[in-house]
Amino acid sequence: MKAIDRELVYLQEVGSRYPDANAALVEIARLKANLELPTETVHVISDIHGEFKKLRHVINNASGSLRMLVEKHLSDRLDKKQRDQLLMLIYYPREAYRKYSSGSDEKRCEELVAWLESMLTLLRVLIRSQKLERLTDVIPNHIRPIIDELLVREESQATGMYLRQLAEVHLANEQAGDLIRTFARIVRNASVVELIVAGDLGDRGPRMDLVINYLMRQPNVRFTWGNHDGHWMGACLGHEACVASVIRVSLRYGVTAQLEEGYGIPLAPLERLAHDCYGEDEASCFRGKRKTMRDELLVARMQKAIAILQFKLEGQLISRNPQFEIEH
Repeated sequence: MKAIDRELVYLQEVGSRYPDANAALVEIARLKANLELPTETVHVISDIHGEFKKLRHVINNASGSLRMLVEKHLSDRLDKKQRDQLLMLIYYPREAYRKYSSGSDEKRCEELVAWLESMLTLLRVLIRSQKLERLTDVIPNHIRPIIDELLVREESQATGMYLRQLAEVHLANEQAGDLIRTFARIVRNASVVELIVAGDLGDRGPRMDLVINYLMRQPNVRFTWGNHDGHWMGACLGHEACVASVIRVSLRYGVTAQLEEGYGIPLAPLERLAHDCYGEDEASCFRGKRKTMRDELLVARMQKAIAILQFKLEGQLISRNPQFEIEH
């Protein structure tokens, strides 16, 4: 393709997006202004290894950045106890709201308004450094109209009126906890522009299935796969050696709940195989790393049974693929 023809293709595409010079100039100005905004926060985590509870805490507190935000912008109006309470409401809104909300209807309403007002202050700070379209990713559609009103009005009598009505309506319909969760999620999601997971979602931790489910609910996530992820993806695709390896590792670290409860894969057939083939075996080299609800000796025999299967499958795989050059 000639240079002039290639340029024409580019110009036609640009022309379809920006039909006249004014539209193009506005977009140029917008892009240049975006370059001058403060650097947005990118949260990078790795080696989760199925530790769902730890992952949830790290994501919910944005690796401690939310605490610094609260200390910087709310220390003048909230004491330490109130700041800690607010942070717990942001991190774990369901549990914290049940713990902190008490007293008369009027007291609960005042508390709810105060919490919402503090979260709104944090949200105003967070969006100053972000592009406007980013808000569409972090604010749910059902509450966007009123959030837009609150953000535009800044702190005023009208803001207090909106928050008061929000609190009263949700309290009257027993949905105040949902309202707090919505505001908390908006603040958490606005605090990080992108979440990057640098490999190894599962392995020795208890619930990789919960890890994946939680990451899927985050607004903007990117993955770099690790070797353990490759194992699990191979198993999910039906690669027999990977299936055996995943089951063996789950038994070794006592994390079979992710197989049985998370994915509905019963281990009863493996129990029968271990009983029939290794019922008298001490399996001393295959003792698990952690105690489980199953008998320790049974788990060792099950791990030995699946390990022998894995060795056989890997041997067959190597024989079928001499180009791997790993016969040794």
